[in-house]
This record gives sequence, structure tokens and C-alpha cells, in this order.
Amino acid sequence: MSYSELIKNFDGIRDYMRDFYVCGFRTRTGYHRKSARSYDNERRRIESWLGDYMSFRRDREGRHVFLSANSRTIPCNPLYKAYKSKSFTVNDIMFHFLILDVLADGSSLTAAKILEQITDRFSRMPETAWFPDESTLRKKLKEYTLLGLLCREKKGGKILYRRNAVPLDSASWADALRFASETDPVGVIGSFLMDQWPQERPPIPLRFKHHYLLNAFDQEILWQLMEARRQNRKVKLTVCSSLPGMTDTTSGSAHTVYPLRFFCSTQSGRRYLLGYEY
Repeated sequence: MSYSELIKNFDGIRDYMRDFYVCGFRTRTGYHRKSARSYDNERRRIESWLGDYMSFRRDREGRHVFLSANSRTIPCNPLYKAYKSKSFTVNDIMFHFLILDVLADGSSLTAAKILEQITDRFSRMPETAWFPDESTLRKKLKEYTLLGLLCREKKGGKILYRRNAVPLDSASWADALRFASETDPVGVIGSFLMDQWPQERPPIPLRFKHHYLLNAFDQEILWQLMEARRQNRKVKLTVCSSLPGMTDTTSGSAHTVYPLRFFCSTQSGRRYLLGYEY
């Protein structure tokens, strides 16, 4: 069973998985950025995701744990599991069900009307200590519109929201999603979509001779760079070097660049950013 505690920031998990399980040069005693207990907590969390792919070796410095897998035998990238352990708040869960429930009948309502109905339902509940505010609701409505869960339309000077009822035949997209989740630069999106299918799905018929699993670590960074490119924004990159014996991977050289194009090596799978440095 997956580790029950959820994570707030993927950067910390990415560092642990790279330093300990990919590069394989760190040991528990050689990690000084946080306490040994913090390391043990992260180790247990990662082992719950990747226990079937972990090996270890010993030398005079201690026990080195690393990932070991034959990519030709793995139909789905196991590293995507790290993305699916993102934390959330109680309010996130409350808003999710309340908003979708208010709009379940297919009606189109303004944010004020949605808030009115949510507040009315809460007022009937005994010992309710939490009531939503309009600012938080509007942020959640905007987020759900961007995700495609809601549709937003302007009518008579008012902004109305309704549930997106566009049907999706997931079965006809099965093989396409499976292929994209393992080969697309941000294939983790396809992996999330596949999680919505019934459990009784047919076995995956695809295998990859050159399967670059470690690219999963960079997909969040790649997505942010792609968003900056789409919005015509520059980004600040801190280039760090993680080498054996180093205890601080947060320092590095800073570069302000405008992302232009992204490249992927067909030989090694390594990804590159072509950017203009100011």
C-alpha cells in the first residue's frame, strides 16, 4: 500500500530520488541537509512506490540504495507514482464535492449564486465550523475551468459556470494514452488519465526497447518551462552540480533565460533546453 502521508513540494522528493536512488552515491550518514529521521521518512515513502525496483550495495561509506530495472519489461513508468502523492487541504476536498454537487443538475450559475447555495447547505449542518468565502471560491472556479471540469460563459454582463458534460469514450483512446504516457515529454498527464479507467482493463500491449524512465523526474520542470514559453516569459534557472561528497545541492550558478525550444537525445534520452540568456 502506498505511503499514506502526502507531499506538499515535489522538489524535495525529486532531490532524494535523484541523489540516493538514481545516482546512488549518497548514504544515510552522508546526508546532512536534514536530519536522519527526515531521510528515513522519505526513504519509507519512496520504497512504498518503488520497492520492486530497488537494490543496494555496500562499501566503506555505508549502504547505497539505488533503482534497478529493465525498462523493456516495464509497461508503465513507475516513477509517475511520486506525482500522485501531492497533498491537499480539507477545503480543497470540500469545495470539490460542493461545487460539483451544486452544478450537478446542469444549471449555469454565477459565483455568488454558487456560494449562496453552498452556504445554505452548510447552515443546515449541525456544528459546522467552516464556511467558504467568495474569494476562495472564485479561485477554485477558475482552477476548475482551466482543468476543463467547468465551462465559463458570459451572459448579460454576468459570468456563469456550469459542469462540462462533454462525453469521453476512454476505451477508444486506450492504446493512444498508453503510448503517450510513456513517450510524450509530459506523459505523466496520460498516466493520470489512465487512472480513471476501470480496474478490469486489458493488459498493456506495448513494450519499449529504449525507455527513458528517469525523464519522469523532469516533467514538472519541463511543464513550467513550456508554460513560460507559452506566456512569453523569461525564467531564472539555478544550475546545480550534485557530486559525491557534496552536502549542499541548493547553491549553483543563476541564469536568466528565455526558453526557445526543447530537444531530446534519441541516443541517451537526455533533454535539453535551448534558451536565450539575457
